[in-house]
Amino acid sequence: MSEIVAAGDLIVPSGTERQKIFHLLKKVSSVTAWRRNYGFYQAWADVTKASLQEATRQGWALETSLPASTLAYVQGGLAAFGNAMARLEERNFKNFENPCFLELSDACKRLAIQLSVLRRVDEGENGINEARTPYWQEYCQAMHDACDAWQECSMHLFERDYFAGGMWYYHRWLKNDMPLMHFPVDMEMVPDPAVNRLVRANGFVPCAGIWEPVAAPATRFVDRFAGAWKPAAPFTVVGPMNYFVRGACAPGLVVQTGSDSDDAGEKLHLAWRLLWQEDRYTDGTVPEVEAHYQFLEPDRSRPKASATEAPDGVVWAWSGAAAPASGTWLIEAYPTIRQVRKKGQRMAFSQGESVRWILLRPEP
Repeated sequence: MSEIVAAGDLIVPSGTERQKIFHLLKKVSSVTAWRRNYGFYQAWADVTKASLQEATRQGWALETSLPASTLAYVQGGLAAFGNAMARLEERNFKNFENPCFLELSDACKRLAIQLSVLRRVDEGENGINEARTPYWQEYCQAMHDACDAWQECSMHLFERDYFAGGMWYYHRWLKNDMPLMHFPVDMEMVPDPAVNRLVRANGFVPCAGIWEPVAAPATRFVDRFAGAWKPAAPFTVVGPMNYFVRGACAPGLVVQTGSDSDDAGEKLHLAWRLLWQEDRYTDGTVPEVEAHYQFLEPDRSRPKASATEAPDGVVWAWSGAAAPASGTWLIEAYPTIRQVRKKGQRMAFSQGESVRWILLRPEP
């Protein structure tokens, strides 16, 4: 199958950008990244358990909005994640290039489902007995942290049905996220292998690693069997590189130039060239460089302050923070969107995004 992308969403990174993307892909696919994600998931499960334990101690076990069934559901995701980590780390990571998709998918789906429940609470569709739900704010923050950390990594990896992957929106990522990221001064250069390994579009990837799409000659169906699809040096890069796991289907790419949904688009004639093969852990150790990896999430998504009153008397609060006062609040960027919040209630997110709320009318 082919990935469909708008013409403005596909760019060819510059030399410096290629180097940064190469560093990023190695970082987010590393065992260090997965261990970090597991730590956030564990923290989410821990606060869920602490909430139920405190509610039970207070005699609220039947009234809490985080009952035993929710704890069991969250712990089920943690167990699946733990099984995946155990398999990734067995034999000193020597099977690291074979991620445990079923277990990781289960853990991710449970996180996504609980996040959707939280969003319905934020939007007022579902109620929450916060007075009888200990550590509700901590639970919400831990869930968002786990989700943000997971997404920061998985959005850059590619495996259909398990990770979003693709990164065909580098135009936005380069503008919004790259300036916030930390890159080492002595970044590794993008390899230029002497021996080229190529996979045609929609072919199966023989090994995990970082692959880059390069221009390939247009061919007939029969040419695929004759090898005529293979490009020759010098290679022309036609899009951003991706991290593929072994056995993934290297996608084709169709570019749509119009906004009409019926536009079939233009197929790019490309092949995927292996730049770097996954071999970091073959000696059973984690490379020292991984100790210096720095990640954006979830720190970037946290409010800079819980809530405050500006010098001009305007009271505001970020999504996820406790409301400093009861009353009617509006989104600063979208004044027509308003919600009523009681003091101490968690300020809502807008379609999953953190926004700043302004107190319009305090409650008498």
